Amino acid sequence: MSTYQETESLNAFDAGDAAFLRNWPYAYSVSQTSKIKGKFGVTVLPHTGKNKSVATIGGWELGVSKYSKHKGAATEWIRYLASPASEKFTAIFSSNPPTIASVAKNKAVVKVNPWLKPKIAKVARVGRPSRFLRAKYQQGSTIIFQGMNQIENGQDAKNVLPGVAARLKQLIK
Repeated sequence: MSTYQETESLNAFDAGDAAFLRNWPYAYSVSQTSKIKGKFGVTVLPHTGKNKSVATIGGWELGVSKYSKHKGAATEWIRYLASPASEKFTAIFSSNPPTIASVAKNKAVVKVNPWLKPKIAKVARVGRPSRFLRAKYQQGSTIIFQGMNQIENGQDAKNVLPGVAARLKQLIK
């Protein structure tokens, strides 16, 4: 259903009550323990004409607070979390897409995440619009998902997307 929240849609999919699911990569590993294990695949988002599919990235940003009393230790922790070994671990155990190309091609990572096949692994990744929306990120996210919901419910994207773009532009002014 297009009215489901993230967890509701994943639960419906894992129960075998949904034909498809658009979700974050973690859903792949979660679904490996459900009754649909081995009965679904992953592909790129649909696209037409000269426009290619893209995927969003985000939510994994790491930083050190300027108020930290342990900046050196925090910086070293972030270096570890951004290392190939750490990315390999999170890719294998929680389906996080690696940001390091060599990790994304690692045989152990691809074995657990077969959706990292070249067709999908080569999809351009764009950052979430948080850089532009900043404190208004939630409002922008709402504008985007409401527009996508209209399209998923049968409205023509040619009619919906200009309004979404206009509302987003107004929001970042």
